Amino acid sequence: MRTIYRILASVLGTVFTLAGCSNDQVDEYGCPAAEYGVPSARYHITGQILHGVTGEGIAGLEASLQGGPADTTNADGRFNIESSYFPCNDNCDLVLRDIDGPAGGSYADHDEPLDLEQTEPGDGQWYEGKFEQHDLEVTLDPLPEPKRP
Repeated sequence: MRTIYRILASVLGTVFTLAGCSNDQVDEYGCPAAEYGVPSARYHITGQILHGVTGEGIAGLEASLQGGPADTTNADGRFNIESSYFPCNDNCDLVLRDIDGPAGGSYADHDEPLDLEQTEPGDGQWYEGKFEQHDLEVTLDPLPEPKRP
């Protein structure tokens, strides 16, 4: 008798569960798929940071996507950021920070608006797609050197 009750409870549970399900994104039972995770997007940004007076590349700056994935500019001032990160949609900035101290000159922190192109669509759930911008050039003027007494 217990076996019959267990089978009946299982069948009724399945029927009631399926009767209440309606969604485009469904699991193997036809019910809404559970969505766990964090929205993300892939980014690929390349460019060069140039000295405002000499036009030469600036080494030793940290270039990041809004404080997230970062790269340090090389001797020619070039950087390459390729990473997955939280989507910034239409408000993405390249954040530049002087991290090498006065060795290569001092520069104020700078936020440069990006004009990203979506090169891969999202999946309609948590993944927003791939966004790229290449050959970005940013010109920075050095901070004035402090006066010595």
